[in-house]
Amino acid sequence: MSTTLQRILVPVDGSQSADKAITLALRLAREHEAELVFCHAVDYAGIAAETTMAGAVDLGGTFAALDESAREILGAAAGRAKATSVTSSAYKLEGRSASAIVTFAIERAVDAIVIGSRGLGGIPHLLLGSTAEGVLRAATVPVFVVRANSPVDKFGSIVVAVDDSEPSDAATAFAIELALRSSSRMAFISVIESAALHDQIVRYGGYADTLQSEWEAEARTLVDLAVRHAKSAGITEAEDIVAFGAPSEEILARLKAAHADLIAIGTHGRRGLRRLMMGSVAEDVARKSPVPVVVTRSLAELRDGRSASLNGNVRAELVPT
Repeated sequence: MSTTLQRILVPVDGSQSADKAITLALRLAREHEAELVFCHAVDYAGIAAETTMAGAVDLGGTFAALDESAREILGAAAGRAKATSVTSSAYKLEGRSASAIVTFAIERAVDAIVIGSRGLGGIPHLLLGSTAEGVLRAATVPVFVVRANSPVDKFGSIVVAVDDSEPSDAATAFAIELALRSSSRMAFISVIESAALHDQIVRYGGYADTLQSEWEAEARTLVDLAVRHAKSAGITEAEDIVAFGAPSEEILARLKAAHADLIAIGTHGRRGLRRLMMGSVAEDVARKSPVPVVVTRSLAELRDGRSASLNGNVRAELVPT
């Protein structure tokens, strides 16, 4: 896997979180000398099905308005890129947002996706919209999730969640690449889940001290290895942390303590449910984090470049900007 960002996909819809995603993507593009690919998805079939059920509707007029809105949104995004001398292109996609975005990302061979946490149609009390969640679950490249109020000016400090999984290895490697480009400090944290440890103690009829010591030693080995990897790559400040508790809560708590600007985490850990494509910890962190979160698959999955849940192509129209 190449961790260099050469082409970044940025879904846009005119929402505040999408605007903040553009801001982050522009900075990453400048730091990595990457090009940006903006996209906006329109689900014509879904809209037609919903509107015809409601009665007689002028679909031609509806679609024309949607097309015009797409051109305006994409034009505004491309204009921001041009103003900062970042190379970009813009495409209108046809289909359901999440699946169209992920399929298009595969076809365009992008290196990452930067997406707002919630679009215009999002429910206000939800911190992660259905499109962002769908992209996270199916994307084959690292996905940055950005909230409307996320700070994106720099990655002064990056927190990396570490466990004994391949996605964690990929998240570590990707975060180190980002840190090198932005001269970031790094903190690697491995969380021993208290509930899981308690279950093991009960199952084996005690031996609490022994089991805790073994688990702590394993976690310490993981973070020490990550720190050595970072320092050998050229990172000057790297901290190793082992914590006990609920993983997502401990990761978010460390975020505050480290004054971090980014969290990097793998899609699923050793005890993640593989069929769900995303571990509950990664999902919970992406939902609650006040700073951007980048979620990464295993190195093998990234090299394979195919989604396990999507098939076919997406209709994409290049929009002049």
